Amino acid sequence: MADYYPLLARALDGLAEPDQAQREAVYGRARAALRSQLASLQPPLQPAEIERELASLEDAIRREIGR
Repeated sequence: MADYYPLLARALDGLAEPDQAQREAVYGRARAALRSQLASLQPPLQPAEIERELASLEDAIRREIGR
Protein backbone atom coordinates (compact mmCIF):
# COMPACT_ATOMS: atom_id res chain seq x y z
CA MET A 1 0.00 0.00 0.00
CA ALA A 2 1.42 3.34 -1.04
CA ASP A 3 1.62 6.47 1.08
CA TYR A 4 -0.21 9.08 -0.96
CA TYR A 5 0.16 11.89 1.56
CA PRO A 6 3.49 13.25 0.25
CA LEU A 7 2.06 13.41 -3.28
CA LEU A 8 -1.02 15.32 -2.13
CA ALA A 9 1.03 17.66 0.04
CA ARG A 10 3.41 18.41 -2.84
CA ALA A 11 0.53 19.08 -5.24
CA LEU A 12 -1.15 21.46 -2.80
CA ASP A 13 2.12 23.16 -1.85
CA GLY A 14 2.52 23.99 -5.54
CA LEU A 15 -0.58 26.20 -5.34
CA ALA A 16 -0.14 29.73 -4.02
CA GLU A 17 -3.02 29.75 -1.54
CA PRO A 18 -5.36 26.90 -2.38
CA ASP A 19 -8.99 27.51 -1.57
CA GLN A 20 -11.46 24.70 -0.95
CA ALA A 21 -12.38 24.37 -4.63
CA GLN A 22 -8.73 24.04 -5.66
CA ARG A 23 -8.11 21.48 -2.92
CA GLU A 24 -11.15 19.45 -4.02
CA ALA A 25 -9.91 19.60 -7.61
CA VAL A 26 -6.53 18.17 -6.55
CA TYR A 27 -8.26 15.42 -4.57
CA GLY A 28 -10.54 14.62 -7.50
CA ARG A 29 -7.61 14.40 -9.92
CA ALA A 30 -5.75 12.15 -7.49
CA ARG A 31 -8.77 9.85 -7.17
CA ALA A 32 -9.23 9.67 -10.94
CA ALA A 33 -5.52 9.06 -11.59
CA LEU A 34 -5.34 6.30 -9.01
CA ARG A 35 -8.48 4.58 -10.31
CA SER A 36 -7.09 4.73 -13.85
CA GLN A 37 -3.71 3.43 -12.81
CA LEU A 38 -5.18 0.57 -10.78
CA ALA A 39 -7.51 -0.40 -13.63
CA SER A 40 -4.63 -0.61 -16.08
CA LEU A 41 -2.39 -2.91 -14.06
CA GLN A 42 -1.51 -6.27 -15.52
CA PRO A 43 -2.14 -8.69 -14.04
CA PRO A 44 -5.26 -7.03 -12.64
CA LEU A 45 -5.51 -6.46 -8.92
CA GLN A 46 -8.14 -8.21 -6.86
CA PRO A 47 -11.08 -5.98 -5.85
CA ALA A 48 -9.94 -6.07 -2.21
CA GLU A 49 -6.50 -4.78 -3.23
CA ILE A 50 -8.06 -1.95 -5.21
CA GLU A 51 -10.25 -1.01 -2.26
CA ARG A 52 -7.21 -0.95 0.05
CA GLU A 53 -5.37 1.42 -2.26
CA LEU A 54 -8.39 3.69 -2.63
CA ALA A 55 -8.86 3.67 1.15
CA SER A 56 -5.19 4.61 1.56
CA LEU A 57 -5.71 7.62 -0.71
CA GLU A 58 -8.81 8.66 1.24
CA ASP A 59 -6.80 8.39 4.49
CA ALA A 60 -4.15 10.67 2.97
CA ILE A 61 -6.83 13.15 1.92
CA ARG A 62 -8.27 13.22 5.43
CA ARG A 63 -4.76 13.71 6.83
CA GLU A 64 -4.11 16.57 4.40
CA ILE A 65 -7.41 18.23 5.29
CA GLY A 66 -6.38 18.18 8.95
CA ARG A 67 -3.00 19.75 8.24
